[in-house]
Amino acid sequence: MKPMHSHAAVLLTAMLSAAGNAKAADTEVTWQDAQNYTDIASNYGSQAKFQKALFNALDGVFAEQSARLPEGRTLSVTVTDFDMAGLMRTGYKGAYQRVVNQAQFPQMRLSYRLTDASGAVIAEQNDVLFQDLNFIDATNIVSQSELNEPFYYESGMVGKWFDNTFRLPDGQL
Repeated sequence: MKPMHSHAAVLLTAMLSAAGNAKAADTEVTWQDAQNYTDIASNYGSQAKFQKALFNALDGVFAEQSARLPEGRTLSVTVTDFDMAGLMRTGYKGAYQRVVNQAQFPQMRLSYRLTDASGAVIAEQNDVLFQDLNFIDATNIVSQSELNEPFYYESGMVGKWFDNTFRLPDGQL
């Protein structure tokens, strides 16, 4: 069995409770066998630091989205593959750079389980492939560097996955 790399996502429950706001669901994210992911290559610095930054950023997005779920829920996500937007190319003087265009959309493969406070499973699905084919909206093309968010497209994909997965027909979570 291959080792798993696990990050407990930022649990917004304590922060929101301390602030006097509504409580959030707990979130657990596992990045399984990340060394085998399709594309999480660094375009700057060490791969280990880049990977840690990517996972930390996306852990935060999963936690932020889970904060919208009713109190007492726990969302457990295991990511089994990830492919960032764009492709790595050799640029000027051999330096690597990520080139992003519409054809290289971000995608992820995961399994998830949503449970209530008693541990009963509310929703569960294995081996889900989610692709954000419209990650570049022609009417709102924004540079990642302009937003100072290095994982803009990937964070957006996680948010869209959450909306597509947990949105009820009446628009409620």
